[in-house]
Amino acid sequence: ALILNSVRARLVLFLMDGSRPAHLPARLALSLKAPVAGVIPKVDLTTPEKLNKARQALKNAGTKKIFEISSITGEGLDELNNWIAGLSASADPTE
Repeated sequence: ALILNSVRARLVLFLMDGSRPAHLPARLALSLKAPVAGVIPKVDLTTPEKLNKARQALKNAGTKKIFEISSITGEGLDELNNWIAGLSASADPTE
């Protein structure tokens, strides 16, 4: 379903809970048409080991851009918002 729906998407975000890293299929991002980024929320609530596991899982899934964010401290939110805004600005206005 993700692959089919990504054809119409302008952006796909893989969310990986920083406090509970999980596995994603290898190279999944490479099978999607839309730009893909990884987002690790709760970076202020996890350990460095779990954060590294989350990063590695996203890298193995093929994400080239990874944002580490905290809704409590605001860490990483401006960077993520700017990246999304940059994608929106470069989108074809005729679509």
